[in-house]
Amino acid sequence: MSNKSQSPSSAVSIMEKRCIDLFTAICDGDVECIKRLLRSGADQCARNYKGETSLDVAVKLGKCSAVLALLEPKPAHSFTPNPKTELAQSVS
Repeated sequence: MSNKSQSPSSAVSIMEKRCIDLFTAICDGDVECIKRLLRSGADQCARNYKGETSLDVAVKLGKCSAVLALLEPKPAHSFTPNPKTELAQSVS
C-alpha cells in the first residue's frame, strides 16, 4: 500500500464516499455511524440521485433517531483538516 499524500481529486472522492456512507447509515438506522460520519466531515446537505438530502431520506423512511441525529447541533468547527495533507497545504 502506498504512503503518498492524497491528491485533491482523491480528497473529493473521500468526501463523496462519506456522503454515500451517510445515506447508507440513515437507511440502516445506525445513529452512531451517522454521528461519526458527520464529525468526520460528511456533507449532510449533499443530495442523492433523486435530489434528496440525508434529512429528506431519514424523514421519508421514518428513521426518527436518524432525523434527531441529523438535527443535533454541531460545533461551529467540527471538522479540522490534517495540516500535513497536500490539500490543506495548498489552501493555506
